[in-house]
Amino acid sequence: TDTVPTNATQVVVEIWYPGGGGSRSNTASATRGGGSGAYSRKTVALTSVNWGQTFAYNCGTAGVGRTGSTGNGTAASGGSITDNLTNITVTFAPGTAAQGGVNSGSGVGGTVPSGGDINTVGNNTTTNQGAGAPNGGGNVAAGTVGSVPGGGDGGGASSNANGANG
Repeated sequence: TDTVPTNATQVVVEIWYPGGGGSRSNTASATRGGGSGAYSRKTVALTSVNWGQTFAYNCGTAGVGRTGSTGNGTAASGGSITDNLTNITVTFAPGTAAQGGVNSGSGVGGTVPSGGDINTVGNNTTTNQGAGAPNGGGNVAAGTVGSVPGGGDGGGASSNANGANG
């Protein structure tokens, strides 16, 4: 949780939903990175009644890259923000979570979330690089975990090596 500090007049609340995990294959051209998570942002005005009140957030769980044998990465899950602010509502919820990389297919980004002034879908990828998160990190190389800040990148994928987590 985060607490609204004394004298705060506004807050910008953002969430990057988690990315999907990368795939693993014996064929280099078949591997796919995971899709990136979606993004939401909202700006709200605060008054003295909100000082000391809280926001609760859950960043969700990144998809897991495939390990040990040929197969697809797993999908991400969850992510939310809610508030306990008087006279203000901030409630973010994900759309469909970012999907793991599918060998010879794609890593599909998260669908449009809800609750923000801005709600942006995640990015897809048809390469071995994890998809870059909207309004944040760029594409990540094979075997590389999604970047920080701007989380939500999909994990990279590699031939005969484990896929990275989102």
